[in-house]
Amino acid sequence: MKTLSYLSLMGVALLGLNACIEETFPEDNFATTEQVASSPSAIKASALGMPSAMAQGYYVYEEQVHETDMSYPQFMIAFTELLGDMYPEGSNSGYDWYRNYNTFDRTFGGDSYFAYLPWFTCYKLIKTNNDILSAVDVSDPELSDEIKYYGALAHTCRAFNYYMLTVMFQPVENIYTDCSKVLDLTVPKVTEKTTREEAKQNPRLTRAEMKEFLLSDLDKADSTFNAIGASNIKAMNLGKTLPSLAVIYGLKAKVYMWFEDYANAATWAQKAVDEAVANGASPVTAAQWDDPNTGFAQANQAWLWYCHYDAENMGNLCNFTGWMSGEADWGYSSLTFPSIDKSLYDKIGAADFRHTTFLNPAKYDYY
Repeated sequence: MKTLSYLSLMGVALLGLNACIEETFPEDNFATTEQVASSPSAIKASALGMPSAMAQGYYVYEEQVHETDMSYPQFMIAFTELLGDMYPEGSNSGYDWYRNYNTFDRTFGGDSYFAYLPWFTCYKLIKTNNDILSAVDVSDPELSDEIKYYGALAHTCRAFNYYMLTVMFQPVENIYTDCSKVLDLTVPKVTEKTTREEAKQNPRLTRAEMKEFLLSDLDKADSTFNAIGASNIKAMNLGKTLPSLAVIYGLKAKVYMWFEDYANAATWAQKAVDEAVANGASPVTAAQWDDPNTGFAQANQAWLWYCHYDAENMGNLCNFTGWMSGEADWGYSSLTFPSIDKSLYDKIGAADFRHTTFLNPAKYDYY
């Protein structure tokens, strides 16, 4: 059976589950709060290390245990599968481990990799955010703008990580499981102020409580960025691997969208666009999209926030490109051929230059 078009031009990655290995839980291997708070240089190192952690191969286990253990990119692929936007056209589609997020035909309980790797990934990232915030109060007038900036970054990233946790694990009504007793619940909140005893009995936040918590973090980041000033932040020259004010506005829009407050979502989305354009951003062009050498591989004016691989965080089969790029013969994608699903392809307008990126799924006999 065939489907969809290769995402080879995307130069990115796809999927996995392995029933042949014993599932084990990771052990803690974090820097202590005291270590992070011991000096400004440690705070800076932790803050500037957040982008690398977001792309770290084998991030949770710190060794080759499961190939979907790839930090944030696992969510990019998992959500694409959950939405039914992708289909493995390859004859060896069994290597498409992320396919389980679409079919749920393999182990998917609370002790499965598909449940606890996303959970542990976000909370491990949040641990770093909390360590920074335990040492940095962005409202403290005695702190330098640089240190406050690192605190604002931690607030932004923590909000993003809790947002990812929430949309991944919040129960929703469905035809298979009665979720009526937990429909309004999200995930437990752990901050820099949470004690060990509190963590042992830590109920999940309601949707309203989570919304307020996310917006509180983003508001602190927003006010700190504005107090420091765009020119001062730009002078630090840290690039787009760290969130900007436009990203903060965009995250506020996403929070409101999740909470179904569409008027505020539209307001903050427009603020994000205006802020980005004011700082030189513009939509990607057809030439950039179709460039076989730089398309999706080189940051340009359309990118607002990104993470990338280097020698320190690239993990063998455990990386986005090896899963998503059919041309990456060293990954599973050369076996699974990740392709666009017809339902998504049909939504792309004929005049949209992105339409030519994909082969028409109607050419195949799967449908």
